[in-house]
Amino acid sequence: MDSKNKVSTRSRNKLNTSSTSTSTSYSGNGDSYIWKYKKEIRHQVNQNKTKNEHYGVLKGFKYDYRSGGGTTQIEDYVEVTKKIVSYACLNCYMFAVWKSIMNIKLSKEFIIPQPNKDIVDDDEVYYTKEALLEAYEQKIINKVIKEIYEENLIKFDTEMIEMYAIIYGQCTYPMKQKLRSHHKAFKSIDNDSDTIGLLKLIKSILYSYESVHPYRPLAILHSLERFFSFEQTKHMSNNDYLIQFKKNVMVVKVCCGDDYFSICIQKNLDDATESLYGPTIVKYDDLPAEDENDDDDDDNDEQKQQRSKVKKATSEMLLANAFIRNSDQDRFERLLHDLHFHYLCKQDCYPKTLSDAYQLLENYE
Repeated sequence: MDSKNKVSTRSRNKLNTSSTSTSTSYSGNGDSYIWKYKKEIRHQVNQNKTKNEHYGVLKGFKYDYRSGGGTTQIEDYVEVTKKIVSYACLNCYMFAVWKSIMNIKLSKEFIIPQPNKDIVDDDEVYYTKEALLEAYEQKIINKVIKEIYEENLIKFDTEMIEMYAIIYGQCTYPMKQKLRSHHKAFKSIDNDSDTIGLLKLIKSILYSYESVHPYRPLAILHSLERFFSFEQTKHMSNNDYLIQFKKNVMVVKVCCGDDYFSICIQKNLDDATESLYGPTIVKYDDLPAEDENDDDDDDNDEQKQQRSKVKKATSEMLLANAFIRNSDQDRFERLLHDLHFHYLCKQDCYPKTLSDAYQLLENYE
């Protein structure tokens, strides 16, 4: 089909991030078309590698890298990626395309229609005329579905290549330099126009303590200072407060490790264990570590899962109470007093998850 082997006007307009536009169309099978399209994208991207400013279609949004540039670089990654997903959605890219970008993994399972893999082969024996006719109809239907699926698969590959140029276009010159410093990885990504690989590489660069401060101890201190000193202002809504709070948590995890919030209150781990599994459960320190390998012991696997749940519950407990503690005192000072009073009366009303803490602020009068 000729139409599937041509770049549509809409696609060409989305792709055209450089100053000159082209009207090239391709013919042949899908594989050769995709290969030629990758070559064109790679040529277009290479033309802009020396530019000092990003040439992306999303003005005001950029993947930036500066060693020790501060915590905003990590936060900006989330914002820019969300904006790219919104751009893909608004410009009628396939659902599977922006789902892949959002999840940072190929999501071809969202390409529709999916062929039915359970259709039987021709050598299957049918004993009735009705069964034979039904099987024949199903095969005809599935053949049509498979043809549509293959067309959509080519469209998916094409649009993912376009997104590669768009994402690379949102990178500033320092970020492009940092990307190219990963010689082997970026060469492979660039040659294949690998959109998901590019996103993963950008995230690995920005989700590093070096993006906060090149010296790790100071990066840790900066992230913790930002987390514990952040407070809800008088005119800040609870939703905006929650969004910024989660960003600060993300920065701390990048600098200090995912387990920081559970490790820093180690004494609460046994309390969390008891609250989850009752007083008869073994102590937290007696539970096997998550990285211990013992495939033959089902009980050991269950205890590893328990240890993971306890760590998550403890971490959530700390974050929930930090969220309450740093809320606007003009609005929620009485709430803190009420929680403290009830705790003295042997009623633990403190929130145990960040979601519970947010709902408590929203519903408190």
